[in-house]
Amino acid sequence: MNHYTRINLKEREVIAEMRFKEESIRSIAKILNRSPSSISRELSKGYSRNSFINYSVSNAQIISQKNESSRNSGKIKLQKHPNLRKFIKSKLELKWSPEQIEMSLKENLPSGITESVSHQTIYTYIYLY
Repeated sequence: MNHYTRINLKEREVIAEMRFKEESIRSIAKILNRSPSSISRELSKGYSRNSFINYSVSNAQIISQKNESSRNSGKIKLQKHPNLRKFIKSKLELKWSPEQIEMSLKENLPSGITESVSHQTIYTYIYLY
């Protein structure tokens, strides 16, 4: 099974250089040992209307960093708020689904809990712990 790795800055620079040379998505994918769909997604992420090249490494990198930050926000929230973590753990032990826990938190935050989390964050919690 192949392990997924995110496209890094060096690969983004290769993509930009090859697109500038008008290389095809498939040829870029082959050079980087990536799927053509990954390259296509990356190109749409880094598309810049003001650029003659149409792919901006800096735009793609900024978007990637913002996505990374949002992916980690729920995990960080659970690390910072032990009462929230305990609440989630207790409901999971009662066989509540992550969706039920999320709805319960949205409807009425229990005392001592000031933050809510999404069911995706709860699934991540289950996976990690």
